[in-house]
Amino acid sequence: MFNAKLNAVVPIVFFLIGESNIGGQALNSQLTAAELAASSAIKILNNTTLTSFDNLDIGTNNVVGHSGITVGTTHGLENEIMNYVKADTLTYGTSAYMIKAGQGGATMLQFEIGNGAGYYATYLARVAAAKSLLAAAGITRYKPIIIFSIGLNDIGASTTPTDFLEKTKQFVANARAPIDMGNVPCITHDFLGFPNWTAYNAVHSQLLDIIPNLSIVTSNGISLKDVSHPDAAGYKMIASKMMNLVPKL
Repeated sequence: MFNAKLNAVVPIVFFLIGESNIGGQALNSQLTAAELAASSAIKILNNTTLTSFDNLDIGTNNVVGHSGITVGTTHGLENEIMNYVKADTLTYGTSAYMIKAGQGGATMLQFEIGNGAGYYATYLARVAAAKSLLAAAGITRYKPIIIFSIGLNDIGASTTPTDFLEKTKQFVANARAPIDMGNVPCITHDFLGFPNWTAYNAVHSQLLDIIPNLSIVTSNGISLKDVSHPDAAGYKMIASKMMNLVPKL
């Protein structure tokens, strides 16, 4: 269980992996000036150099190296994660770390080991860089949290619900492997808020039976930018539910 009292010495490290909703498609123009300002509450891995953690600066460094997104215009879950850390340092610490490895249009097949898309290789490189940087900074103890969003493109690729369950199990195992800290807590969301994508709604809860230490928040009622992506308020709703789980994990 996460111990909030240790947060000052055990920071949270968020590993974000998956499809376009990990990168984020909500318009930055929907955010406040404070949200668009660079913040030390989240130190995000520099995906260009892999040699530093930089202050999260939405519009500058929040979607670097994400296929299908132009840097400077959109954001995802990272904004509300930052808001939570800024607002409650007792629970979440004075700063947290983030590694983003989302890829627009990605399927679980493309995140499989050895797949030609190279998405898993990119994830491995980013995790390895993050671990090295944390160690170099003397951070040898931290609380890892994996946040993932995957499946919308698998529906489009006609992956069956049964195959979705097995592929997600392997996807999570692969995401946990390079962190090398066992069954790292994982949080994802269902697709109830995406009315055009209903194929997996009936089986999402089954993931809880086959993947240990997994939590699923509902997207039911979110506001959308388009059929596949929340707007800024929608991402905030999903991220707030995820962040409220973090102290219990």
